[in-house]
Amino acid sequence: MDPRTVILYRSKHHGNTKKLVDALVAAHPEIDTIDVATLGKEEYPDLSPYHIIIVGSGIYYTKFDKDVLRVCDHCLRDGDNVIGLMTYGGAAKFNGGDLDGVCRMKMATLMCTYGCPGFDTFGPYKFVGGMNKGRPNQEDIDGAVEFYDKFLADYGEILVEERLKRDKRDAFNAAHPAGGLFTNLKRSAKKIAKRVKGDNGKATDEKTAAPAATDTPSATDEPSTSENQ
Repeated sequence: MDPRTVILYRSKHHGNTKKLVDALVAAHPEIDTIDVATLGKEEYPDLSPYHIIIVGSGIYYTKFDKDVLRVCDHCLRDGDNVIGLMTYGGAAKFNGGDLDGVCRMKMATLMCTYGCPGFDTFGPYKFVGGMNKGRPNQEDIDGAVEFYDKFLADYGEILVEERLKRDKRDAFNAAHPAGGLFTNLKRSAKKIAKRVKGDNGKATDEKTAAPAATDTPSATDEPSTSENQ
């Protein structure tokens, strides 16, 4: 079984990130894509069928697109495996921290990130004709595909196996619902009461048990002494 992959992305500034998305889909037609720009404000896709979730965005002052993060915050769940895909105008040093934060909050894992420069006329760069003209170039685009191919080769089978385990756990939990916080508290209270009762019964048995016989001689058994002896 091959892992299923979806790319959740937004590419609103010169289409830089979409160039990487299009290259990945061309190399792997089985990949699904979701453009966040096409979603309604309260429309959230179901990402549960996917083993790998690629989150793509341009970087705006070191931040991912806000709508992309909003959808991630709503849709990611415990155990999801995420790859960051980004294009940026400035340095790459601090990019992706906000995506990692969302993943941590949702108990998902940001496995790795791929990023490259993109043509940028955002903010002050527009006054100088932009920066990174011609980027992402073919080398950047090919690099994204090679990055994903290597990830599949290294982790694809592992992710499929782990997903099967998670699906079994989810099925068991669905068939045996815990009942929520109140039920869990009642269950814990019953366990504590039963343990306390058992400890008290044990202590009572120890108190009522007959004392063990001893060989200590009584005073009458001791020989008498006198001055005439």
